Parts: sequence; structure tokens; C-alpha cells
Amino acid sequence: VVTIGEAAFADCPDLVSVELPQEARVIGKRAFHGCAALRAVSMPEGLKEIGDEAFGGCASIRGASLPTGLTRLGDSVCQGCTGLLAAQIPPGVEQLGDYFFWGCTALQLVRLPQTLRRIGVYAFYECRSLRALHIPAAGGPHQGHRLAGGDVQRYVVRTSVFSP
Repeated sequence: VVTIGEAAFADCPDLVSVELPQEARVIGKRAFHGCAALRAVSMPEGLKEIGDEAFGGCASIRGASLPTGLTRLGDSVCQGCTGLLAAQIPPGVEQLGDYFFWGCTALQLVRLPQTLRRIGVYAFYECRSLRALHIPAAGGPHQGHRLAGGDVQRYVVRTSVFSP
């Protein structure tokens, strides 16, 4: 299996964990969307792309450990993952899609890679628990309203810390 197809496992209420095969390169649009019980996803290092809304509404996921080979993240990938606490976007990713973490109300910490060039519109909107957002100096264009609607308590850019 090289591609997990569009909406392949969408709205599977009893799906708790997924281990993707080493050959997997693409997780398609809405592949696991609405799998409210999904707690853990094991992704191979060779994974290159996660499509739009792939994990949207997966309320039980607590952490996102994305593989280092990843280069493309779609829009709304984690939108509505209300149990997500922390995420680290791996080096190589250049763009964080629009509405990426929208509505991740428990999200507290996000680390973004040095390779990031663009943060999408409202990528962190309604992330009410977000305490720290680590943005590398090369982190490209972003504006406060695009990040979190004013919810972030502090941004960490390189080694300096400042309040919005």
C-alpha cells in the first residue's frame, strides 16, 4: 500500500490505532476524518504527504509525531482534534496548511521547523490552550490573526521570547 485513499477510513467509530506500512507515501484527503476514538497513528519515515483534513475530528489523538521524510501537509489536517496536546512539525516541511490546527482546544505546545516558509490562514485559530508556539526565524510570513486569533500567550522565535 503506497497511498491511503481519500476517506478510506473516515468516520470509523471503533478505530483506536493505526500502523501504516513502511511502503506508505501518501495519506489521502479525509483518510481518517471523524475517527473520534483514534488515539495513535504510527507513520513510516518514508511518508511524504498528508492530505487535507486527513485527521480532522479525531478527538482522541493526544500527540502528533510526524516522520522526518514528510514534505507536504494539506489544509485542516488536524482541525477539530480536541484532545491533541502537542505537535512537532518535522524538518523538510515548508508550509503549514490553512486551518491546520483550527479548533484544537487542548493544544498547548507546537514546534515548527527551520524549513517552514509559510503558516496558513487561521492555522491555530481557536487553540485556546496554546501556551507556546516555537517559530524559527526563517518561519516566513505570518500574522497574529492568522496564527491563533490572539489566543497564544507567547511566541518563541529563535531564542527570544515575546508576548503578542
